[in-house]
Order: sequence, then C-alpha cells, then structure tokens
Amino acid sequence: MMNKFEMRDLMNRVKCLLVQPSFLEKEPLRVFAIAYRFGFEAETRLAARNTLRHPIFSAYIKELEHIPASAYHKLLQYHRKCSIVVCGLTSNFSWFPAFASRWVWFRCDSCVHHSLSWPLSDGKIHDVNAWFVEYMERARSALQGRPCGEVVSDPLLLMDAMETAAHCHTCRSFAYLDMNTFIREHFLAEIEKVIDMVDLDIPFHLPA
Repeated sequence: MMNKFEMRDLMNRVKCLLVQPSFLEKEPLRVFAIAYRFGFEAETRLAARNTLRHPIFSAYIKELEHIPASAYHKLLQYHRKCSIVVCGLTSNFSWFPAFASRWVWFRCDSCVHHSLSWPLSDGKIHDVNAWFVEYMERARSALQGRPCGEVVSDPLLLMDAMETAAHCHTCRSFAYLDMNTFIREHFLAEIEKVIDMVDLDIPFHLPA
C-alpha cells in the first residue's frame, strides 16, 4: 500500500502526463474530464483553455461519465462566454492601438469603403476599406466555434482580403505587412487578453 508521499509523487506524475502538449492539444476535453475528476485545478483550467481551439460539441468521450453534468455545463458556459468576448473584438475597433489609422485599410481612398465609419482609440471616426471589415466578419464567424487566436491567422481566412488588396495600387504594397502586424502583434494579444478575463466558474474538490 502506498504511503502519502508515494501517492503525492504518483499524482504529480499523472499531472505532468496530462498536460503533455501532444495530449493536451489533441484531447483537451479528455484532459479536462480526467483532471476535474481527480481535483487537479490548474490542469483542469489549462485543459478548459485548450478546448477553445476545438469545436465544443466534438465526439463523445467516455471520461465525461466520471464527472458531474454540472462540470461539463460550466465548461460549455465558459466556451460560450469566451466566444462572445472574442467575437466582440471584430465589431468594435476601439481596442486598436492609437496609431491604427496608419494601417493601409484606414489610409486608402482607392478601395471601396465600408458603409459604416469606425471610431478608434484616437477619438476620431475613420472610414475603413470594405475588404478589411469583411475579413473581420469572417474572423467573427470562425471565432464563434473556436474562440482562440490561431483562428484569425489562418491563411485561408486572409486569402480573400489579400486578393482584393492586391488589385489596389495603394493597398498592394502595404496590406500584407500591415495585416501581419495587426494580427500577430495586436489581434492575437487582445484575444488572449479578453479570454484571460473569463473565469471558469467551477467548484473544485478532492476525489473521495
């Protein structure tokens, strides 16, 4: 029979195995269920965060049978709340940095502008190229199912915007670099920031 120190060592090894990237990134819902069952709070929260990279209604896993329905319901709520906050970033540009008006989709007068003008953090209202707003609308649709940063940098999501920009003599020289800067240095960071503010409101306990 194991003593308490041996049991603690075993549990620590289990925790390490659960959060191995190869397992956590591929099977976050399975990790969530196992970690919650054994009262591993940090691992449960990490797994919940990683479920955002996948559609929440994925294939059924038998490990869910070992946790209460309330825990799974809390995970669904978490996923939904994260989806709402990240999708909100695509229709409100007030979080853009103060120098955002330098980006080509705000500067170009050659492209078709979106029917709406957009307030920025500089306190001014700006016209914006339609191709950029259309990219943000596609990003919103993708983020609804998978509210995570990797979604918005998908080359397929960017393709239509880049093709439209390539036909404009003003945008073609700046669009790729500006979009790369916007996504990698600002959009991804803001997505992580707003998700950090969403709590996984779930009670934890040690297994009986």
